[in-house]
Amino acid sequence: MISTGSEQRVADSAITRKGAAVTITWRNADAMASRQLAAAIPAWVRDPELYALVIRFVESKSVIAREPPIVAEATQLAWRIECFSKPTISLLLGDVTAHSLGLALCGTHRVAGETFQLRFTSEDLLVRPNGVFGHFLAQLSDSLGTYVALCNPTLNRADAHFLGLASHSIDASNFDEIETLIAGADTVDPVLDDRHREPEASTIAPHRSAIARCFSADSVVEIIELLEQETDTQAHWAQQSIDQLRSGRAAEQAAILQHFRMLKPLDRHDALIASYNVILRDAAAEPFHLPTRQEMQSLRSMT
Repeated sequence: MISTGSEQRVADSAITRKGAAVTITWRNADAMASRQLAAAIPAWVRDPELYALVIRFVESKSVIAREPPIVAEATQLAWRIECFSKPTISLLLGDVTAHSLGLALCGTHRVAGETFQLRFTSEDLLVRPNGVFGHFLAQLSDSLGTYVALCNPTLNRADAHFLGLASHSIDASNFDEIETLIAGADTVDPVLDDRHREPEASTIAPHRSAIARCFSADSVVEIIELLEQETDTQAHWAQQSIDQLRSGRAAEQAAILQHFRMLKPLDRHDALIASYNVILRDAAAEPFHLPTRQEMQSLRSMT
């Protein structure tokens, strides 16, 4: 168990114990980092003096390799964070990868700083271990997730807050204070709520109704046909969306729609397993087992 004030290096990341909190500085993700962090979580569950986990995502353009051991480790880590019984606060600043955001979505609170920016491609949904991110998008109402997945807009802090990817909008100048207060066991919700400021207007929000009308269709061809019918204030946005769709690869777009139809009725546990199987459908991999949430609640299953 890591002692107060000490730091443990995990590949390019670091784990630091500060009072009642453990802070993870998450940089380049790899199988070793995922494995070691997942292995540390059971001790944090049992530690009566540990109140919360803070994850500071440092800008990283790392790519998670499509290899069975690496995908398995990343999936196991996401599920252990999902089942962690204490508050998990993610501090998100700068360029955020879809994989990092997927881990953040497994926690209880997601704080987007002013420079938050998410760019991703269809590969991030189909051949990278981002079952959580894809599952989240598939669950969004009004076909918002389908629009984001197919048109790949760059998402800023306002967009992340509008979509629910971020629970709070707080400038990075507050991050150190947040970490200090949580290390002192201050209750998380008031700490974050008091510092939250409504972000600027989302670029997606004005088109919500049009997105619901058009992106609920079963195919990209039908989506484009519906977009072509948009007029007045939505006409320019609709044409931009059409251009974006036509510039994409039809096979990948069809695969995303099929993937979302598969993920939508699933809970997080089954979605992670299904995404693992999709990612490695062409690889020789052993059958993947992920403990149920009930099994994870037993300390014996987390050792």
